[in-house]
Amino acid sequence: MDSCSNLRDKFLVQLLWESGFRIGECLALWLEDFIIDARKIKLKIKANYLTLRILRLFTVQETIDISADLMNLYINYVAEYHTDEVDTNHVFIKLSGENKYQPMAYPDVTSLFKRLREKQTYI
Repeated sequence: MDSCSNLRDKFLVQLLWESGFRIGECLALWLEDFIIDARKIKLKIKANYLTLRILRLFTVQETIDISADLMNLYINYVAEYHTDEVDTNHVFIKLSGENKYQPMAYPDVTSLFKRLREKQTYI
């Protein structure tokens, strides 16, 4: 957490640590998945099962409780970065580059953790 240079990265690292979500589950979160008053996150889990040799896909929704500290990080992050310029409801967005304000992708998080690991070795 100390190696994070912005609020988005701190929020993402804290969310991964506290919730146990997978990276893909975090990247799939939408702003409306956060229930601020109840300190909960609605997580949509894609699942499948095989029945009579037919693969069936479905989505299960689960509600996860989170700490007040994590919800405060979320509120501060959204207030700072989800401005009128942002045209997506995805929670995690790119903060710079030619795709600024577009949803983050898995390689973006991989790159983030590589940078954080390099910073950590020099501290």
